[in-house]
Amino acid sequence: MAAPAGRRLWGRRTITYFSHDPQSGFFAPSKFCAYVMMGRSGGGSPPGAWPGGMDLPTYASIPADAPLFDGARARRHLTVGLGMQTSSENRRGNLIEPFERWLRPLRDHVTVHPGGPVFIHLRTQR
Repeated sequence: MAAPAGRRLWGRRTITYFSHDPQSGFFAPSKFCAYVMMGRSGGGSPPGAWPGGMDLPTYASIPADAPLFDGARARRHLTVGLGMQTSSENRRGNLIEPFERWLRPLRDHVTVHPGGPVFIHLRTQR
């Protein structure tokens, strides 16, 4: 979303669940993190994308009502499948300041749910 083309693809979405990567310090909507592209032809990822990872054009092209692209399923994969933890109370903990810094340049495009963000993170974080 750093580029205008990415912001156009994203539009405006309201997000509750944000995954956190402690190594990069980045946050992303949990549905973005829980899905990977399968069967990508051409061998290789676009610049800036992790191999086999989701990219913004693919994410934006998936219909919101597609059964596979389900937020509850994404959270289950991250928490049960990958052993991450969901913490709404973490909003007041050590992730809220880094989250606010990450969100600041994206605030016109990423709308946080009125109830506040819920973080999905590694269990070792508090």
